[in-house]
Amino acid sequence: SYLEQLNSKIFALLSTRFSHLKIDHFIKKIGITLKKRRTVAFFMRKIMEKKRVEVAVGVIEKNQKIFVCLRSKDQHQGGLWEFPGGKVEAEEDVFSALKRELKEEIGIDIHSSTELMRIEHDYPDKAVCLHIHIVTEFAGEAHGAEGQPSQWVAISNLHELDFPAANKAIVERLQAAQKE
Repeated sequence: SYLEQLNSKIFALLSTRFSHLKIDHFIKKIGITLKKRRTVAFFMRKIMEKKRVEVAVGVIEKNQKIFVCLRSKDQHQGGLWEFPGGKVEAEEDVFSALKRELKEEIGIDIHSSTELMRIEHDYPDKAVCLHIHIVTEFAGEAHGAEGQPSQWVAISNLHELDFPAANKAIVERLQAAQKE
Protein backbone atom coordinates (compact mmCIF):
# COMPACT_ATOMS: atom_id res chain seq x y z
CA SER A 1 0.00 0.00 0.00
CA TYR A 2 0.93 3.66 -0.20
CA LEU A 3 1.79 3.82 3.50
CA GLU A 4 3.86 0.66 3.42
CA GLN A 5 5.94 2.09 0.57
CA LEU A 6 6.64 5.19 2.63
CA ASN A 7 7.55 3.16 5.71
CA SER A 8 11.13 2.30 4.79
CA LYS A 9 11.89 5.79 3.45
CA ILE A 10 10.45 7.60 6.43
CA PHE A 11 11.90 5.22 9.01
CA ALA A 12 15.38 5.66 7.55
CA LEU A 13 15.05 9.43 7.87
CA LEU A 14 13.76 9.39 11.42
CA SER A 15 16.65 8.46 13.66
CA THR A 16 15.65 11.09 16.21
CA ARG A 17 12.29 12.09 17.60
CA PHE A 18 10.61 14.99 15.83
CA SER A 19 7.99 17.25 17.30
CA HIS A 20 4.56 17.19 15.67
CA LEU A 21 5.35 20.55 14.05
CA LYS A 22 8.52 19.18 12.47
CA ILE A 23 6.64 16.11 11.21
CA ASP A 24 4.08 18.34 9.51
CA HIS A 25 6.85 20.46 7.97
CA PHE A 26 8.67 17.34 6.76
CA ILE A 27 5.50 15.98 5.14
CA LYS A 28 4.91 19.26 3.29
CA LYS A 29 8.52 19.36 2.19
CA ILE A 30 8.46 15.89 0.56
CA GLY A 31 5.37 16.87 -1.42
CA ILE A 32 2.63 14.70 0.00
CA THR A 33 -0.80 15.95 -0.99
CA LEU A 34 -2.98 17.65 1.59
CA LYS A 35 -5.49 14.81 1.35
CA LYS A 36 -2.90 12.26 2.54
CA ARG A 37 -0.97 14.45 5.02
CA ARG A 38 -3.00 13.52 8.10
CA THR A 39 -2.70 9.81 7.37
CA VAL A 40 1.04 10.04 6.74
CA ALA A 41 1.58 12.19 9.84
CA PHE A 42 -0.29 9.62 11.93
CA PHE A 43 1.79 6.84 10.38
CA MET A 44 5.06 8.67 11.07
CA ARG A 45 4.10 9.24 14.70
CA LYS A 46 3.35 5.52 15.06
CA ILE A 47 6.79 4.67 13.67
CA MET A 48 8.45 6.99 16.15
CA GLU A 49 6.50 5.46 19.06
CA LYS A 50 7.74 1.99 18.13
CA LYS A 51 10.27 0.51 20.52
CA ARG A 52 13.84 0.75 19.17
CA VAL A 53 16.32 -1.91 20.27
CA GLU A 54 20.10 -1.81 19.76
CA VAL A 55 21.47 -5.36 19.50
CA ALA A 56 25.06 -6.67 19.52
CA VAL A 57 25.31 -9.78 17.33
CA GLY A 58 28.25 -12.17 17.22
CA VAL A 59 29.03 -14.22 14.14
CA ILE A 60 31.25 -16.83 15.79
CA GLU A 61 33.51 -18.40 13.17
CA LYS A 62 35.75 -21.45 13.50
CA ASN A 63 37.04 -23.69 10.70
CA GLN A 64 34.68 -22.22 8.07
CA LYS A 65 31.69 -22.90 10.33
CA ILE A 66 29.40 -20.48 12.14
CA PHE A 67 27.83 -21.07 15.54
CA VAL A 68 24.05 -20.53 15.67
CA CYS A 69 21.33 -20.97 18.30
CA LEU A 70 17.63 -21.77 18.08
CA ARG A 71 15.36 -19.11 19.62
CA SER A 72 12.86 -20.37 22.17
CA LYS A 73 9.25 -20.51 20.94
CA ASP A 74 8.21 -17.96 23.59
CA GLN A 75 10.71 -15.31 22.42
CA HIS A 76 10.26 -12.64 19.75
CA GLN A 77 10.92 -14.46 16.45
CA GLY A 78 10.75 -17.76 18.37
CA GLY A 79 11.53 -21.04 16.60
CA LEU A 80 14.04 -19.39 14.25
CA TRP A 81 17.82 -19.77 14.20
CA GLU A 82 19.94 -16.78 15.18
CA PHE A 83 23.46 -15.57 15.57
CA PRO A 84 24.03 -15.19 19.33
CA GLY A 85 23.99 -11.81 21.01
CA GLY A 86 21.61 -9.48 22.75
CA LYS A 87 20.55 -6.01 23.73
CA VAL A 88 23.04 -3.23 24.23
CA GLU A 89 22.22 -1.81 27.66
CA ALA A 90 22.19 1.92 28.45
CA GLU A 91 25.71 3.30 28.92
CA GLU A 92 27.22 0.17 27.30
CA ASP A 93 29.24 0.08 24.06
CA VAL A 94 28.66 -2.62 21.44
CA PHE A 95 31.83 -4.61 22.20
CA SER A 96 31.06 -4.70 25.95
CA ALA A 97 27.50 -5.86 25.24
CA LEU A 98 28.78 -8.49 22.81
CA LYS A 99 31.32 -9.77 25.32
CA ARG A 100 28.69 -9.95 28.09
CA GLU A 101 25.99 -11.54 25.93
CA LEU A 102 28.25 -14.20 24.40
CA LYS A 103 29.53 -15.21 27.85
CA GLU A 104 25.95 -15.53 29.15
CA GLU A 105 24.40 -17.11 26.06
CA ILE A 106 27.06 -19.44 24.67
CA GLY A 107 29.77 -19.59 27.35
CA ILE A 108 32.70 -18.04 25.49
CA ASP A 109 35.06 -15.19 26.37
CA ILE A 110 35.79 -13.09 23.31
CA HIS A 111 39.15 -11.37 22.88
CA SER A 112 38.28 -9.17 19.92
CA SER A 113 35.73 -8.65 17.19
CA THR A 114 35.55 -6.99 13.79
CA GLU A 115 32.47 -5.12 12.63
CA LEU A 116 30.90 -6.92 9.68
CA MET A 117 27.85 -4.74 9.07
CA ARG A 118 24.96 -2.87 10.63
CA ILE A 119 21.35 -3.65 9.82
CA GLU A 120 18.28 -1.56 10.60
CA HIS A 121 15.10 -3.63 10.44
CA ASP A 122 11.52 -2.64 11.10
CA TYR A 123 9.31 -5.39 12.53
CA PRO A 124 5.60 -4.70 13.14
CA ASP A 125 6.15 -4.49 16.91
CA LYS A 126 9.66 -3.01 17.15
CA ALA A 127 12.56 -1.50 15.25
CA VAL A 128 15.97 -3.10 15.67
CA CYS A 129 19.48 -1.97 14.87
CA LEU A 130 21.80 -4.97 14.64
CA HIS A 131 25.51 -4.32 15.17
CA ILE A 132 27.01 -7.45 13.63
CA HIS A 133 30.57 -8.43 14.52
CA ILE A 134 32.73 -11.34 13.37
CA VAL A 135 34.36 -13.16 16.29
CA THR A 136 37.25 -15.52 15.58
CA GLU A 137 39.36 -15.04 18.71
CA PHE A 138 37.71 -16.48 21.80
CA ALA A 139 38.29 -18.82 24.73
CA GLY A 140 35.97 -21.64 25.71
CA GLU A 141 33.78 -24.04 23.79
CA ALA A 142 30.63 -22.49 22.34
CA HIS A 143 27.47 -24.21 23.54
CA GLY A 144 23.88 -23.32 24.39
CA ALA A 145 24.67 -22.11 27.93
CA GLU A 146 21.01 -21.25 28.57
CA GLY A 147 19.83 -24.71 27.45
CA GLN A 148 18.95 -23.60 23.91
CA PRO A 149 19.68 -25.92 20.97
CA SER A 150 22.80 -24.79 19.11
CA GLN A 151 25.12 -26.03 16.40
CA TRP A 152 28.08 -25.27 14.16
CA VAL A 153 26.96 -24.88 10.54
CA ALA A 154 29.12 -24.66 7.42
CA ILE A 155 28.91 -21.17 5.92
CA SER A 156 27.78 -22.72 2.65
CA ASN A 157 24.77 -24.33 4.43
CA LEU A 158 23.54 -21.34 6.45
CA HIS A 159 20.85 -20.52 3.88
CA GLU A 160 19.16 -23.84 4.68
CA LEU A 161 18.19 -22.64 8.19
CA ASP A 162 15.22 -20.41 9.01
CA PHE A 163 16.48 -17.05 10.33
CA PRO A 164 14.57 -13.89 11.28
CA ALA A 165 14.21 -11.54 8.31
CA ALA A 166 16.80 -9.15 9.76
CA ASN A 167 19.45 -11.93 9.77
CA LYS A 168 19.14 -12.94 6.11
CA ALA A 169 21.50 -10.19 4.96
CA ILE A 170 24.15 -11.58 7.32
CA VAL A 171 23.87 -15.02 5.73
CA GLU A 172 24.11 -13.49 2.25
CA ARG A 173 27.21 -11.45 3.21
CA LEU A 174 28.97 -14.47 4.76
CA GLN A 175 28.23 -16.69 1.77
CA ALA A 176 29.30 -14.01 -0.73
CA ALA A 177 32.59 -13.51 1.13
CA GLN A 178 33.23 -17.25 1.12
CA LYS A 179 32.89 -17.36 -2.69
CA GLU A 180 35.48 -14.61 -3.18
